[in-house]
Amino acid sequence: MASTESLKGKRFGMLLVMSRTENRNGKPAWNCLCDCGKQKVVSSASLLKGTKSCGCIVGKNCKDLKGKRFGKLTVIQKAGSDNRGPLWECLCDCGNTKIVVSRSLLSGSSNSCGCLSGKRAENLIGKKFGLLTVMAREANLITPSRVIARWRCICECGKTTVVRGHNLRSKTTRSCGCLARRSRAEDLTGLKFGKLTVQKKALVESKRVYWECLCDCGEKHFVHSAYLKNGTVSSCGCLRVECKTKHSMTGTKIYYVWAAMKQRCSNPNNKDYPSYGGRGIKLCKRWFDFKNFFEDMGEPSSGHTLERIDNAKGYYPENCKWVSRKQQAINRRKNRFLECDGQTKTLTEWSEVTGLDRRLITRRISRGWSVRRALFTPKKNFKHREDSYVVWRNIIKRCTDPSDENYANYGARGITVCKRWLNRYEN
Repeated sequence: MASTESLKGKRFGMLLVMSRTENRNGKPAWNCLCDCGKQKVVSSASLLKGTKSCGCIVGKNCKDLKGKRFGKLTVIQKAGSDNRGPLWECLCDCGNTKIVVSRSLLSGSSNSCGCLSGKRAENLIGKKFGLLTVMAREANLITPSRVIARWRCICECGKTTVVRGHNLRSKTTRSCGCLARRSRAEDLTGLKFGKLTVQKKALVESKRVYWECLCDCGEKHFVHSAYLKNGTVSSCGCLRVECKTKHSMTGTKIYYVWAAMKQRCSNPNNKDYPSYGGRGIKLCKRWFDFKNFFEDMGEPSSGHTLERIDNAKGYYPENCKWVSRKQQAINRRKNRFLECDGQTKTLTEWSEVTGLDRRLITRRISRGWSVRRALFTPKKNFKHREDSYVVWRNIIKRCTDPSDENYANYGARGITVCKRWLNRYEN
């Protein structure tokens, strides 16, 4: 792209670049003089991409619509232009004039001053909306953007009122205003709503009536009339607390166990869902209620957790029990099981039975030992030739071989091997 100074004095169509400036966004732009005499601020990118005038060229090249007819509109004369394009003053058959943009005339989206849509309005005469019965059509309300149908209605109280059509159809207006006044005047004293009993009218604020109510728990509460009648408020707030803690065990250990179980089985956003709900482990319908879960399983002993007897099945009374953490760790499906002499146990259980370290058993099996040999071959003394040779070799390497990973902590610090050991393993 050309530099910012290179555009000064250049011509782009009808625009001559005069000086540099900034547009309203603070970006570099240029003051340009159009051949029509108007000045315009244009960005460098717009000039280089093809802006050729201040906008007057659009008006010059537009199609002349004067005298043409579009629906009920006859074009009288041009009325300037704006960012939408050329504007035309049009005369409607009903006698009204209207300014219409050129493309709206050509596309057919505007074919009257608005009277045409008003005449097509639904006939509501004789229909009933709330307390209002439509009697007759009133003159349309004409705004710059639309024509609004209005209707004269008679209320059951005997008064007449003029209402917009869409207010009747949407049930926004249902009376001449007497319904609201009647609602405000209604006496609710002595009536009961949920746990609230109305004592007396407390105050009227912004045309809203508030009532002093006594809750069954003994607390006083002030409530708006509408909230009492539509059921939004039915207590002083104690009912909501009771619903949340109806079992009185929120925060206990067994409640957290139940909540965690429910989440990992039914919430796809839970981090453990792929290992439970994602692989078909489901929670029975009865246990979706905490009270049922507590009734079936009871309070767990200290140090016990919930375990499924069959890891391939879900959570239900017959497949769950309380076990110690150690027992649960043994029963994890990721554990390694070994079978020997008809018995199947985890690696940890065999380690406890044989007294051998589980890592030693694993190394033996990885070297190709049979399961029985790996489990029941006693651990040999450290002085055995094979093990002692490995130790001797490691000592020599970390004290003499700079490439060894432990050399920096031994040989590099001056740790040496005596000549007797260095020359021969048997020594």
